[in-house]
Amino acid sequence: MSFTACYKLYLAPENSLCQDYMTEKPWRPLHQGCVPVYRGSLSVADWMPNHPSIILIDDFPSPQDLAKFLKALDENNEE
Repeated sequence: MSFTACYKLYLAPENSLCQDYMTEKPWRPLHQGCVPVYRGSLSVADWMPNHPSIILIDDFPSPQDLAKFLKALDENNEE
């Protein structure tokens, strides 16, 4: 996973959507300095160090809104 250290964001969707089940997918990017873009357990935000440490796909009304947000983050090195 060291290749992920080159990137700001990491797409990390789970294979299934279960309330309290999550794999290593949201954690590995954090260890490499990336922000996971995650879809899976609805309780994942409760386990993260803070809210900005993960981007939840389900927080966006459409894929287009998510894409606009990710593009803006990519262009902004301050956030």
